[in-house]
Amino acid sequence: MPIFRHERIGMKKKFMLILVSVILVTCLLFSVACGGDNTPSSSGNANDASNSGTESTTASAPSQSDTESATASVLLQNDTANATASTPSQIDNKDWTFDTESGKLVIKYTGNMADYSEVNCPWQEYKNNIKSVEIADGVTSIGAAAFKDCASLTSITVPDGVKRIEGDAFKDCALLTNINIPDSVESIHMDAFWGCNKLQYNEIENGCYLGNENNPYLVLIKAKSTDVASFNIHNDTRIIYASALSGMSITSIELSQNIKSIGAYAFSEDESLDKVYYDGDIGGWVNIYFEEVNANPLYKGAELYTEKDGENDILAENIVIDTLNEIKANAFIGCTSLTSVTITDGVTNIGDDAFNGCTSLTSIKIGNSVTGIGKFAFKGCTSLESVTIGNNVTSMETSAFLGCTELTEVKYDGNIAGWCNITFDTMEANPLYYAHKLYTGVEGKYELVENIRIPSSVTEIKAFAFCECTSLKSVYYEGDIAGWCNITFGNGFSNPLMYARDLYIKKINDEWTKAENIDIPDKVTEIKSFAFYGCSVTTVKIGNGVKIIGKSAFSGCKSLISVTIGQNVMSIENNAFKNCESLKTVNYGRDEASWENITFGNDDANPLKAAEGVELYYKSNNN
Repeated sequence: MPIFRHERIGMKKKFMLILVSVILVTCLLFSVACGGDNTPSSSGNANDASNSGTESTTASAPSQSDTESATASVLLQNDTANATASTPSQIDNKDWTFDTESGKLVIKYTGNMADYSEVNCPWQEYKNNIKSVEIADGVTSIGAAAFKDCASLTSITVPDGVKRIEGDAFKDCALLTNINIPDSVESIHMDAFWGCNKLQYNEIENGCYLGNENNPYLVLIKAKSTDVASFNIHNDTRIIYASALSGMSITSIELSQNIKSIGAYAFSEDESLDKVYYDGDIGGWVNIYFEEVNANPLYKGAELYTEKDGENDILAENIVIDTLNEIKANAFIGCTSLTSVTITDGVTNIGDDAFNGCTSLTSIKIGNSVTGIGKFAFKGCTSLESVTIGNNVTSMETSAFLGCTELTEVKYDGNIAGWCNITFDTMEANPLYYAHKLYTGVEGKYELVENIRIPSSVTEIKAFAFCECTSLKSVYYEGDIAGWCNITFGNGFSNPLMYARDLYIKKINDEWTKAENIDIPDKVTEIKSFAFYGCSVTTVKIGNGVKIIGKSAFSGCKSLISVTIGQNVMSIENNAFKNCESLKTVNYGRDEASWENITFGNDDANPLKAAEGVELYYKSNNN
């Protein structure tokens, strides 16, 4: 980021220095009068700040009598001449001043404050001298490590509008006693106040809180004592800070609907906690931000009760989630009371670990507005038997259904083309890994996919799409063999032939022909990886247009007896003919020297090594 280098110089009331100052001010005023840019240019960077011979000034040029006090301040502004050279988010509307006499740092900024390391903070060289901080309106977050190690800092005012306080923001500010946190703050990262041992808290019952004049109980920081049978959180609390209630002996906790975020490890080691009462509805609960798994009081295996129905709390068993937002990460992790979940249209995303460890959950229906399912979202749902997936889901992240061993069916509210387009990060991201059966269609009209029909419009089938879908019997492709060779398969588990084995190609007269004796036409230039993975084909003739046979293209074709390789094949990639255990004859359209020039990815790429006694025939002696 282009910034202005500056250094502190001692002011001595000598005639020469005053004269130089007057000349500099005159030049600056002359530039303004002429319509020039009154922002000084810079030839350096942030690390050059202490090496400049030019003194920065405040917004108006100081008079001779103000010279001493003005030069006690440092100003950092934008270098508008070089704005295009840096990322706009790093330079827009940023400036700061530091007064060396009062020790006051003033920050003027619009937007999210940048995150910093321990050494790259703009005011790094003044950290030991900063006594107070004033942040102007317009800042929306306090950056990571922004005030870390400000050893002299005693107070700070955070303006209304700040939504986040990032990690280590005030870490090890050993003298910090007072901080004003506005109602606008939605989350405070763990370690933000680590080492601030002199902070003065607002205490009520067993809790220590931070806040502001209007809400002294905004943030629950910690419990004064963990060895208590019950703990009451103030109703005005919106944020529970990291580790605030860790190691408590309580068996139940009540959270008000005003809670917006809960910090890391807030309920860590709370082994006795088995009931969580929430004074709001399910829509409010799923919008709570849990910083990590131990932030959720359900984590150890607890029942969730929501808003009262008359005098009775409602046990969250068969729930409907209809929020117009995402289901936040860790929302129901460890919840033992859930038995069924219906996610209606409106929810767009299911966060990481959202239902991880919900051991009583037997069925879930995911609406058509959901596009993504996060990592480990349903991990460990050991009673889950049925899952219905909406037709707009495009991604299921790492191990989303890991450990869902009781799954017996997967229903998809869409067609095969849509299913082929879903990105599965791992095998266990796909519920078929356990269920083995895929049903497509719409509610009330689902059909088991046994004889799968793939339209010719499908040009890609994502990795793991049919992983362990053992109910498949045959594959019907509505295009020709050239189209099939051109489909991009993410891996072997994306090709339904791995389980179905039998491939049928549609002819012009709408009849289906089983692909036993395949003739790949000359117009095909590449047989894509995994194209015939596991296929029951017996003979293959590869046309002269093919240059590349992709990896595992014919792997697992255990019925393959004979293959003819076109004369222009230059490369046969890894495992192309692996496990072709019945192969006996390889016909090659050129001579021996040309065969030796073919690049084989590994031994299993070479059809001659697929089985014992495979015979190779060249064009000269080809039968």
